[in-house]
Amino acid sequence: MPAFLFDAPAAWDPEVHAASERSALSSDQCVIEEEQWYLRGLLTIPVAAEGAEDLVFGVWLSVSEGTFDRAVELWEDERRVRDPAYPGWLANEIPGYAGTVGLLARLKTMPVGKRPLVQLNAEDTHQLAVEVREGVSAERADELVAAARAALGA
Repeated sequence: MPAFLFDAPAAWDPEVHAASERSALSSDQCVIEEEQWYLRGLLTIPVAAEGAEDLVFGVWLSVSEGTFDRAVELWEDERRVRDPAYPGWLANEIPGYAGTVGLLARLKTMPVGKRPLVQLNAEDTHQLAVEVREGVSAERADELVAAARAALGA
C-alpha cells in the first residue's frame, strides 16, 4: 500500500503563513504565528489481508508549545525514545473519514532519523480509531487509497 503524506496541518495557509516571520513549516515541524505548534508522525491502518501492506498516513498533530519545545530539544538526541508519548490532536482531515481534525492522539518518538508514530485514543469510537485498532479489509483499504489519491493528488 502506498503512503500518503500531508504537506502541512489543515490550519496552514501557504498564501498567508509562508510569508510570515512568525510561521515556519519544515518536513516534520510547523509553527503558525507563534501560537500553534505541530509535529508530523505516521498513522498506520493495518490491512487484514494476506500479503497486504499496511496503509500509512503522514499526519500532523497539534501539540502544546511545551511539548513542541521538548520534541525540538530532543530531535537529534538518541535518548528521545525514552520520553513518554506526547499528547496532541490530529490536525488533518483523513480522506475516507469524517471529522478527524481534533481527534485525541499521542505521538511516540522513534530513534533519530525515523518519524514518530501516531497512536489514537484506545477508547475512541470514531471510525478511524476503530479501524486503526482492528484493521481494515483489502476492499476498505482500496476505498481509502482511492479517497486519499483523490484528495491529496497522489
